[in-house]
Amino acid sequence: MPGCSTQGKIQAIWNGIWNLQVPHKVKHMIWRATHNALPTLCNLGRRNVVSCVRCWSCKSESEDTVHALWKCSSLFVLWEPDGVLKKLLRYNVSSFADLWMMVLDNRHCLDVNLLAIIFWMIWSRRNSVRLGEAAIEIRKIRQQARLFLSRFPRSPGSETSLPKGSAGLGIVIRDGSGGVVGAMTERVHLPSSPAVVEAMACRRALLFAQELGCVDCSVEGDEEVIINSIVAREVLNPEYGQVIQDVLTLAAGFQFCNFSLVKRIGNTVAHFLARKAVSGHELQVWTDSLPADIAPLVTRDTL
Repeated sequence: MPGCSTQGKIQAIWNGIWNLQVPHKVKHMIWRATHNALPTLCNLGRRNVVSCVRCWSCKSESEDTVHALWKCSSLFVLWEPDGVLKKLLRYNVSSFADLWMMVLDNRHCLDVNLLAIIFWMIWSRRNSVRLGEAAIEIRKIRQQARLFLSRFPRSPGSETSLPKGSAGLGIVIRDGSGGVVGAMTERVHLPSSPAVVEAMACRRALLFAQELGCVDCSVEGDEEVIINSIVAREVLNPEYGQVIQDVLTLAAGFQFCNFSLVKRIGNTVAHFLARKAVSGHELQVWTDSLPADIAPLVTRDTL
């Protein structure tokens, strides 16, 4: 993760994100920001998608993640009324991960849930402006964020109850020697068939690999019909054809990407993670390690 030097800090940041009492879409956006995975102008410039990386709002600084969500002068109206945020603004941070760590260190005097929603609204507004759509005034974002947060249900235990009609996606990413690079679980609405779940897992695995900065990948799955459809580039199936199309589009963004069928016994970790998703939090992510109850299964998977 950019800007974080120890595994302990990285895990603290992850915990600080997944323990937020905000909607999943907000958590996911914060997670992408901490991993420098948002399509800021600087990130797009590195991929030769845009030639100019100057911020559209202030028109003076390059738009990286820290600038877009925190340091742009147009955002100061949001931070200056809050004494703690105004103080944090004085520090120079090299990455959003470092900024988020500072926020967590000051959570005793900051409403971290509210700040996460403010960051999400800033990014949503930025995208609306870019597309020429109607956008909220910056000075009104804090007020709207408070209203948004007040309407979000945060009853104790609500996230851990077993939802009806849900399925779990379990993903583990390894390096060339089989070591765990990252793992995640995500709970989704129950699709029409197990094949659709497998297709969705393939799509989410590729997104996760992108977010972790992988350039080459080999995707393994145990649902034969889905793996065969991806390899044959068959996208006309009414149930999962669109998901297969998404998979192929994402795969094209890697330098190398292939798909292979494995036996279910060789995919044990992913299946246990999927079960964990159904009965646990909506979204959980681990880097460089796995939960203690699943880690022993790693050596049993056939690579």
